[in-house]
Amino acid sequence: YSYLNFEAAFIRRRIILLGLGCFFLAVFLSIFFTKSIVAPLHNLIKAMNKVKQGNLSFNIP
Repeated sequence: YSYLNFEAAFIRRRIILLGLGCFFLAVFLSIFFTKSIVAPLHNLIKAMNKVKQGNLSFNIP
């Protein structure tokens, strides 16, 4: 039985580590994709503020 307990503990540790790895990967990817979506919106807000001030002689990147 000790061999089975050892195997079960080994598998349990691997599942926990795999779950933690997936969690951190998901957090990293969500931060990356959020920044890639928010940056263009931030540029658009800057451009809209310039238009609000009356400056119409620029291009939105």
